[in-house]
Amino acid sequence: MIEITGTDDFRFDPAQLTVQVGETVTFRVVNAGTQVHDFTLGDEATQIEHAEEMTEMTGMSMPDEPNAITVAGGETKEVTWRFTQAGTVLIGCHQPGHYENGMKGSVRVQA
Repeated sequence: MIEITGTDDFRFDPAQLTVQVGETVTFRVVNAGTQVHDFTLGDEATQIEHAEEMTEMTGMSMPDEPNAITVAGGETKEVTWRFTQAGTVLIGCHQPGHYENGMKGSVRVQA
């Protein structure tokens, strides 16, 4: 299990991680702030798609998905992901303005 903390200064800690191909990781996402944050795993296209969905859903809550969770202030949630290919998987928060202000990270997946 890897614990990642999201903060209201638009950061994930840790923001850079390394895992092995084939590894299954449960991310425990702790929202240490008061604002709603989300945690989305995926490539650049996935991050863009999720950002667009969040823009369209202004004022509504996004349901949790296999690769994305919404975490209210003070809340902790978990998402489990299996890394099947070497490369980089991005992490992002797509609440309005969060990703653009630096609330992102990456997981390096090595063979």
